[in-house]
Amino acid sequence: MKQLGIFSAICVLLVSVVGVSANQSVIFAERTLSDENTINDIANLEKDYYFIDVGGPTLPSMYERLNELLVIHGYIDPFIYIVRADGKSLHILHNENIVKRVWLYQNEKNHAALEGNEYTIIFFDDANIKEGKKLLEQLIKIKEQKEKRFYITVKDKQEVETIARIPGVMWIEPVSKYETVNDAINAALETDAIRSKFGLYGAGQIVSVIDTGLDTGVNDASMHDDIEGRILSIIDYATFFGSTSPDDRQGHGTHVTGTILGSGVKSGSDPAGNDYTGSFAGVAPKASLIFQAYGDNNPASNVIYLSGTGDITYAFTPAYNNGARTHSNSWTCVSCSGSPYTTGARELDEFVDINEDAVIVFAAGNFGSQGANSVKPPGTGKNLITVGASERTNIDTIASFSSLGPTDD
Repeated sequence: MKQLGIFSAICVLLVSVVGVSANQSVIFAERTLSDENTINDIANLEKDYYFIDVGGPTLPSMYERLNELLVIHGYIDPFIYIVRADGKSLHILHNENIVKRVWLYQNEKNHAALEGNEYTIIFFDDANIKEGKKLLEQLIKIKEQKEKRFYITVKDKQEVETIARIPGVMWIEPVSKYETVNDAINAALETDAIRSKFGLYGAGQIVSVIDTGLDTGVNDASMHDDIEGRILSIIDYATFFGSTSPDDRQGHGTHVTGTILGSGVKSGSDPAGNDYTGSFAGVAPKASLIFQAYGDNNPASNVIYLSGTGDITYAFTPAYNNGARTHSNSWTCVSCSGSPYTTGARELDEFVDINEDAVIVFAAGNFGSQGANSVKPPGTGKNLITVGASERTNIDTIASFSSLGPTDD
C-alpha cells in the first residue's frame, strides 16, 4: 500500500490538489428544504419518497429501526435522509422520537440548474420505471434509455419542472459534455529525487487512461517506442459516435500517456539501468497501461464521448477489473456552469467507496479565467484527486488558466 500511495501521488501530474473530503453517499448537492413544505399530518401518507429529519446523530439502534420500517436511498446532510416509506411507518418513527420532520420528495427541487435543452433523468432504483416511462412519453420524446436513466430533449425549462414531479424521479441535470483539458500544462514534479530516494519507477503498477486515442492505436511495433511493450490493452469505446479506430488523431491521449509512463527511450533514457536523467520519460516509466479511447475521427476534436444516460463508472469498471488501480482523466465537463456536484461525480465517489484501492485522478479544468468556483465535474467528487496546474518555471504559482475552487458542494 505504501508503494501504491507514493506512485499514485506521482501520477497526479500536477501540483495543486483540490478537495478530497470523504462524503461519498450524498445523492446531490447540499440544499435547504422549505419549511412551508413540512408535512405535519403524516399518519395517512401514501407510500412515496420523502425527506426525513432525524434531528441529530443517528445512533446504531436508530439506524436499525429506520431500516426495519423504510428504505433509505441516501441523505443530503448528516441528519436528513431520503427514504421510501408510507405514513404508518413514518408515524411510528415519529412517535418513537426518531423522525422529527417530513417533506414529500417531489415537492422539493430535485434538479440541477436548468441550462440548454438536453437532460438526463434518473429514477430511484425501486421506482416503477415502466410507469415513469409512460408518463415521460406523454410529455416529451425519449432519445435514449438505459435502465433507470433517460436522455431527453425538452422545448423549455417548464417541461423540466413538470417532469421533476413525476413519481420516482430522483434527479434531473443537463447532459454533461466532456472535453480534454491537459493540453496546456507541463509536468513539474521532481521525479528524479523520488526515484533515487524510494526506487519507484512504476513497475508492477497498472494505470488506466481515458482520452482521445493512443498513437497508432495498434499494440505492435508501430506504437511509439516510449510506450510499446507495456500496453495491456487498447479499447475503442467511441464506436457508437463514429470512431473507427483507437488511434490518436488529436494527439492529446498520446501526450497524456507519455507524461504518465513514457519510457524516454526516444530521448536518451536507459530503462535497463533505471537511468532517466535528462530524458523526457514519464513519471512512472515502468508502469503498464490500459488505454480506453473515447475520441472520434476528427483531428480537430477534443471531445470525450461518454454516453448521456450511462452510469459514468461503466468507463472505469473494466479497467479496474483488469488490475488498474490508478485512473488518469485529463478531461472535464465544458458545459457545466459553476462547480456543481453532478451525478457523475457522485457515482465516482461511490465507486471509490466500494473499491477503496482505486485512485481516480481528474483535471480541475482550464477555466481559470472564470475565477473562483471554476473546478468542473467530475472533478468535484469528494473521493477523487482533482488537480490544477502550476506555472512551468514557478511551480509554487497557480497557472492563470487553471480552474480554482471552492466547489458548489
